[in-house]
Amino acid sequence: TVTVIEDPNDPGIHGYVEPNDVTIYVGFDNNVVTLVAYPDEGYKVKRWTGTDNDRSTNWTNTVTLTGDRQVIVEFERAARYSLTASVIDRGEGPHGTVAPRSGTYFDGQTVTLTATPDPGYRVKAWTGTDDDTSTNPINTVTINGANAVVTVEFWQPVPAVISVPGDYQRIQDAVTAAQDGDTIVVDSGVYYGQDQSLSLVIDKAIHLTSRDPHDPCTVEATIIRGNFTISPWQNIGVIFAADAVLNGFTIEDFGGDVGDGDDGDRDDGLPNGVDGGSLDGAGIWILAQTSPVIKNCIIRNNIINAGDGGDGVGADEDNNAGRGGWGGWAHGAGIYCGAYSSPQLINCRIENNIARGGSGGDGGDYDEDGGYANYGGNFSREGSTIFPIVDYPTDPNIITYDVITQGHLWEIWGYAGDYRLYSAYGGGVFCDIGSNVTFESCEIRGNRTLGGMSGQGGVASGVGRQIEPLVPYEIPSYGGGVYCAADSTVKFTGCTFEDNIASETEDPANPNHSLSPYRGYGGGVCAENSSLVSFTDCNFVDNQADTGGGIYVGDTH
Repeated sequence: TVTVIEDPNDPGIHGYVEPNDVTIYVGFDNNVVTLVAYPDEGYKVKRWTGTDNDRSTNWTNTVTLTGDRQVIVEFERAARYSLTASVIDRGEGPHGTVAPRSGTYFDGQTVTLTATPDPGYRVKAWTGTDDDTSTNPINTVTINGANAVVTVEFWQPVPAVISVPGDYQRIQDAVTAAQDGDTIVVDSGVYYGQDQSLSLVIDKAIHLTSRDPHDPCTVEATIIRGNFTISPWQNIGVIFAADAVLNGFTIEDFGGDVGDGDDGDRDDGLPNGVDGGSLDGAGIWILAQTSPVIKNCIIRNNIINAGDGGDGVGADEDNNAGRGGWGGWAHGAGIYCGAYSSPQLINCRIENNIARGGSGGDGGDYDEDGGYANYGGNFSREGSTIFPIVDYPTDPNIITYDVITQGHLWEIWGYAGDYRLYSAYGGGVFCDIGSNVTFESCEIRGNRTLGGMSGQGGVASGVGRQIEPLVPYEIPSYGGGVYCAADSTVKFTGCTFEDNIASETEDPANPNHSLSPYRGYGGGVCAENSSLVSFTDCNFVDNQADTGGGIYVGDTH
């Protein structure tokens, strides 16, 4: 038991301790208990009694229990001391700031310090902090019974030029060794990835260039190549995790199969078919809120095959059937621009990239003496009072149904939206929500999006009638060349869009049933949901889609 006592000279408890009551069973538990004191603001630990170290005035202490123990802690008012922080100036200017620069703080209080170097400068050294070995711009100082004086010094590193394969055999090794501002020059050749999943991660503000990025022959011969022609497993080419520059490379043959969902298995508690896998990006993946520059590059022959959903398990005498799993989405086989990213693409050729959406699994059949059939994958509908929809729960040992008069089935089932969201978007480039993407003098050619098929509903009665979908239907695809998502801002200047297609499925039964005659939207560019898109001096040649062969816009500026 822990008790907090009053200071007779300062009435009140002024804090607490956690834990304050512990029971230890001999032989079963660790008998060393860690105690943490939490003084009120302006107070500190005056003394501990009954602990393993009664001389300590730290907030943390321990007690070793070999029997019943009583621990007492007492708090007292903390003294106040000053903090002064400054930047060392060697006669050429401070080259940055530090905050806070001054203040008065209680004894024992920890203060966070933030150094902000000028552009191109870094933290060289701290003094007077809790960690003077750190060169991180964030540090701390703990007031310890005296006034605190802190200094920080900045320096400007000299950018290095690193050669591949002169200094490092692999591009990734060179990036790992580089610092912000360095340049990596790569000789011609074919460079494969560091592993099957990721080829190159650029996590520093560096300039990565081929030997002569303005020579088309050099660009064609300096290749970062994926493995999808060797292995069907998906792999990603270049991942931008920093505001870097990529200049003069060919990026090809990335992507592959994301993975199909398993069929339902009631013994595992999973009666529904598992959803197929989804993937954002194959050739280049630009992480959220980064601003890279990609110029004089060729991004080609990258493919994303989203996974198919598994089939739902059939009903039995105690359970409804399982739903078919949903097919996955495929976003940006050539380039995926993450949410709120701001990349610039200059003089790039983006060609022959393909995004394929997955197909839904079939719903399970009914049981004559038991549960109901269930829906096929990638099916949903909104219920209304006039036209309600029925949900067949898949909880164990329940045979029932719920009539839905408001809302969508996909909301009940936990999906991100209607079936159309689980398809192919942006065969060449996908610009995600809130991104700000600039294309200048780019050629976007021969890219494709291909939708999948919904699943089919399970047999619902002895006469063989299916529950929805009665017949599998085609899922539309969007933006064969480029797709611009909600609230994105995308500018095209001097660009050419040629032979890009947003098409129907490649299913061998084609032509298939469809809910609409429009199964492909925006062969060249598709822009939706309050995106802001502009075109200046652009050419559109032989692009195809069921609606908007060159450009499709919906709720767009």
